[in-house]
Amino acid sequence: MKPRRAVRWIITALVVAGAGWMVVSLFNFNERLKAEYGTIRVVQAVEEYVAGHRGRWPSSWTELDETHVARECGGLVRNYTNVDFSLTTEDILADPDLIDTAVTPVTGKYEIYPHAHRDLNRVLQAMRDARERHTKSAVD
Repeated sequence: MKPRRAVRWIITALVVAGAGWMVVSLFNFNERLKAEYGTIRVVQAVEEYVAGHRGRWPSSWTELDETHVARECGGLVRNYTNVDFSLTTEDILADPDLIDTAVTPVTGKYEIYPHAHRDLNRVLQAMRDARERHTKSAVD
């Protein structure tokens, strides 16, 4: 093989490999994007559920499916989101850091969505507020 032909072959291989890497990277980015933004809809559904159920943490997807958020978007994106249904309100209130791992994208962490921590803390606050209202009304 002549040197020029070898150089062309190497350049072609590098271009093809680079294009393939870009396609895979874009696909992975798109999947992470869908997972994180889909998960935020689930976080919103959890916030609505907690606020409307005396601060109680949901125990299943079925409970979340009853929320206005879930009905509005035609269902929640379960295959992109992990929800720790084994948690209880008491667990989360005793260790508020649990909220950061209670609802996560299947990728395991938020890398793209910039407001995830804020939105999860809104769920925690909704839980506290609902509990406080329930406790206050029980005393009155």
